[in-house]
Amino acid sequence: MNKNILIVAATKSEIPTLFEVTKKTVQINENLYQNEYSGFYADILITSVGMVSTACNLTKALSANTYDYIINAGICGAYSLNLAPGTVVHIAEDCFAELGAEDSESIRPLHIKEDGKDILVEQTVINKNEIKINSIQNLMRVKGASVHTVTRSEMRNKMITVQYDAVVESMEGAAFLYVCNEFNIPCAQIRSVSNYAGCPTNKNWYIDMAVNNLCKTITDIIEEIIPK
Repeated sequence: MNKNILIVAATKSEIPTLFEVTKKTVQINENLYQNEYSGFYADILITSVGMVSTACNLTKALSANTYDYIINAGICGAYSLNLAPGTVVHIAEDCFAELGAEDSESIRPLHIKEDGKDILVEQTVINKNEIKINSIQNLMRVKGASVHTVTRSEMRNKMITVQYDAVVESMEGAAFLYVCNEFNIPCAQIRSVSNYAGCPTNKNWYIDMAVNNLCKTITDIIEEIIPK
């Protein structure tokens, strides 16, 4: 029985070969593409960059279509120099890193008053429906942080890593996991390290390596879900 797969990426440039290896691509709407591979279909959703556009476009796609598995594919920044460029990771836990109250040294959790009770605004999102296949579970498992602004300073790097124990940074991951949890669909956030979060310039980015390694891993995942 064929499985319906949705690949979610912020930009086409992060998953170019997933379009190149297809036999036929049909554009369903502005963001959604149906791709025919060797005997199966895998839709690709290009959300644009950021958590708001990811949440909006993913919700629209899931409201109109039925999928068995959803895979978020993208590049990411690493907070630690110990994580080599091109490393592909499985982010099963993420957070809205800027959802809180900032002081000089940290981003503190946010509390609100509701009906006389003190309520913590939850920042962390844990994947409740992991895809249990080897090509995903064998990857390095890390915590992610999702931000609206790319980290370019060592001070902000430290603020996020100390507060959340995050290893990598993206601009969409937490929103992706949040929506998938709400729709109760098995999913995986897979990213490849393209740069180091905290570097002030783009000179230390390794985008080509990251994209090549990411696309190979995503292809392996698809082929394990639906063997040829």
